[in-house]
Amino acid sequence: MRAFRECVTIGGMEIEAKFSIADQATFQRLIEVQQLAGYGLSPARLKQNHDQYLDTADSAFLRRGFACRLRLDEGGGRVLTLKSLTPPQGALHVRQELEVALPPLAGLEMAAWPASDAAALAQEIGRGQPLRLLFDLRQERHQRLAAAGGPPLVELSIDHVHFSAAAQADCRGVELELLPAGDLAAVQAMAAELETRWGLAVQPRSKFEQGLALARPELLPLSFDR
Repeated sequence: MRAFRECVTIGGMEIEAKFSIADQATFQRLIEVQQLAGYGLSPARLKQNHDQYLDTADSAFLRRGFACRLRLDEGGGRVLTLKSLTPPQGALHVRQELEVALPPLAGLEMAAWPASDAAALAQEIGRGQPLRLLFDLRQERHQRLAAAGGPPLVELSIDHVHFSAAAQADCRGVELELLPAGDLAAVQAMAAELETRWGLAVQPRSKFEQGLALARPELLPLSFDR
């Protein structure tokens, strides 16, 4: 099966469906179930991620309609990602996504980042201002691949998220992300099964918006005021 990637984009767009998981039993079932909507699922692979969400003092990224995330993985890698903040279409989230891997010793000075579309956009939005931490979160991510006898079509991320913005704040959820070999019908079929047969609730907010609501609720309206 295809190797896991942390962020999968198609033409610079991330396409995924998001659901909340209300209890640990359902969370565990999703990690162990063999099929979903007729698609076979690979064994779960656990990853530990630490995400830092950043912005300038005047919220330049948020005002422009982007979340700026620095992801630190358990292997020491660091990836800077810009994601557009767009309203969901039901369970489906379609967002522009640009990312760049940062060298081990690179700081958060945007001018020093490797040349990339992500770095160019960050420099345009940030206008040389330093980045500051808005909030961070840690998540235990169980990744699975869904296929139907061929290449993987959809990546499932079954997440337990711990927000540092508020004591005891955490949530569980599952994301269905469209892979390059997949088609939207596969995501829709699995999303329909999660909603109708599993009883999962659609999650309209991204992790960024959930964390922002906890850490900086006064900034949340900016994510919709564009």
